[in-house]
Amino acid sequence: MYHPISPSVRDWVAVVPVDIGVNSGLVWIKSPHGKVNAGDSAGSILKRKGGARLDWIVKIERKSYIAARVIYFLSHGEDPASFTVDHIDRNPLNNNVSNLRLLTMSRQNCNTKKRSDNTSGCRGVSWHSIGNKWIVQMWYDKKKVYLGCYSCKLEAATVYNSACSSFYPDLCATMQNDLTKVLCDCSMCSRN
Repeated sequence: MYHPISPSVRDWVAVVPVDIGVNSGLVWIKSPHGKVNAGDSAGSILKRKGGARLDWIVKIERKSYIAARVIYFLSHGEDPASFTVDHIDRNPLNNNVSNLRLLTMSRQNCNTKKRSDNTSGCRGVSWHSIGNKWIVQMWYDKKKVYLGCYSCKLEAATVYNSACSSFYPDLCATMQNDLTKVLCDCSMCSRN
C-alpha cells in the first residue's frame, strides 16, 4: 500500500532532469539531516525482492516514497493514489517526467517485455502443436481473450497488433509486434 503523498514534500524536494542510474530526479531543497545538504541528490536505489526490480526510494518525514510517484506529484500537482506510475521505456531508474504516466495495475502489466520463454518471437502468439497452428491470445480486463488460430505466424502477429489497437489504443505502440522482424515459413509467406 502506498502512503498518500503529503503536500509538505514540496518543502523538502524539487524535480531535476534525471541522469539515469546516477540520480533519482529529485534534489533536497533543505537538509533532512546532518549527512545531506540542500542541493544534493535525494533518494537511494532499492532492490526489490528477488532482485528483479529496482526503484529509486526517497525518505521524507519518516515515510518512504517511490521517487517516481513523488516526481509525478510535484510535476502534475496530483497524488497518483491507487494508480501505478509507469515508466514508458520500462526502465525504473529513468524518472524523467516525460517518461512517467499514470496507469491502472492491469494496464501497467501490458507494458512488459516479451516473455523470456517465448518461442514464436511475437507477443501474444504461441504454437499449438495439436492443431499445428499459431494461437493468438491476450489479456483484457483480467480475462484471457482468444483471438483465433492461424497457419501463418505473420498473420497471427498482425491479428495481435490489431487487437492491441482496439483494446489498448493508448499503449499499442509499446505492445505491438514489429512485423518487419516476424519470420514465417508457411506456404503463403514462402511464395512471396
